[in-house]
Amino acid sequence: MIHIELTDDPRYAYDVASFLANMATSFGVDKSKTNALTFLIEAVLDMRMDQMGSPGSKLALDAYERNSEFIVSITDTGVPYSPTQNQQRIYRNSNLGRLTFEQLGIEGGQRLSFHIRQQHSYAMPEPPKRREEALEDSNVTCRRTATSTEDILEAIGCLYHAYGYGYLHQSLYHTDQFRNLIRGGKYVSLLAENEHHQVLGHVALEEHNWFSGLNEICSLVVKPIARGLGLAGKLCDTTVEIAEQEQRGNLYAMPVLHHPISQRILNKAGLVPCGLNANIMDMKRIRGHENETGKASVALCVRAVNDRRERTLYLPTECTNFVCDVLNDAGLSFVLGEPSASCERQSVVSYNLDATSRVIEVKVDVSGSDLGARMEEWTSLEGNDTYEVVTAYVNADDPQCVWGYRFFRAHGFVFTGCLPGGTKGDYLLLQQYRGIAFDRSGTVLESNYAAMLDQLDQINAS
Repeated sequence: MIHIELTDDPRYAYDVASFLANMATSFGVDKSKTNALTFLIEAVLDMRMDQMGSPGSKLALDAYERNSEFIVSITDTGVPYSPTQNQQRIYRNSNLGRLTFEQLGIEGGQRLSFHIRQQHSYAMPEPPKRREEALEDSNVTCRRTATSTEDILEAIGCLYHAYGYGYLHQSLYHTDQFRNLIRGGKYVSLLAENEHHQVLGHVALEEHNWFSGLNEICSLVVKPIARGLGLAGKLCDTTVEIAEQEQRGNLYAMPVLHHPISQRILNKAGLVPCGLNANIMDMKRIRGHENETGKASVALCVRAVNDRRERTLYLPTECTNFVCDVLNDAGLSFVLGEPSASCERQSVVSYNLDATSRVIEVKVDVSGSDLGARMEEWTSLEGNDTYEVVTAYVNADDPQCVWGYRFFRAHGFVFTGCLPGGTKGDYLLLQQYRGIAFDRSGTVLESNYAAMLDQLDQINAS
């Protein structure tokens, strides 16, 4: 069915009439009737456009096939009328078919319909088959995404190929917001493009909002036609080069735990596993897993880049070896300090509520004896009971860190690793699961990620 709406602008009358008359031939109407049908439709449109009702009134045309007739109906809410004898005579003499007319009463207006005889049988053409993009060449280079709409849409297209509209960073689906991220300087977007100017993949470096100097390798996607060319590794290597050349700081990433390829790619880029961020999204939101239940989890991994910061860490005994091994493997230098035996300073806490993932994030820069009162700030929020995970980041550069670590462990949190490398602190991770515990059975792990989870289990069991 074809549906067209027109205002009272007569400039479109002929074009619409000609379109419908030519369309009729696709439905078995004799081509020799095209001019006559064009004239008749245009004449009615001109007349009714002059007689439209209030400003903004619309005239509707519908065209469809039924019972061996191609029907064009014109419905409007202008001055009530009926076809003149002259109009009826012209249509009758054109030998097109029959004319019908309906007054629509209080429903509004009237409808004039041309019933045009089909002269021969026809078959509706098959819709064109979707043309799959073919790889033109595999000589790929990586370049920065420009702020042009064309480039940004190419980047969004890469994300769509991988995630549909389920990617957690929802602002990346809006061209204006994407452009503002690039212009802000904290989001570096890169495209992988071949010599035929086919964009085949995307990756980004994004500085963490909370942990300045720590940049995430994120939004890494390769289109299906280009998989197997090593583009993911090439894109990752380019982000490392940019971070080194522009002294952007250390790198981290969050490979998904049911997707070992992402773990493997980041291993090759020199990032080492450092933590677990469990149950951060519904599995059904991930393309290819729409029918699955349960929660998806990610790991954290980190690598030093141009790291010159002197850091002193104050660590709980049971997780000291884990954190030290991570920093040594990642190339981050440190010394261990003696934790404070008392809490003389008040807590410095900030928190963020992610309604999409149903996760509360809490950052504790200073752990103080008032943590209980500060905890009430986020546990008393309206809708707090709908959040399924609370993730706490506790600053290990704070001499009172152990106090904060013990506080969260006493409130049902488990130790899930660390996130080091920021310019203003290195953080321990702890998580509280509300109703849905972390399910390791659904993970597919590289050996070093499996070993990390084993270590975390041992620490939490002690």
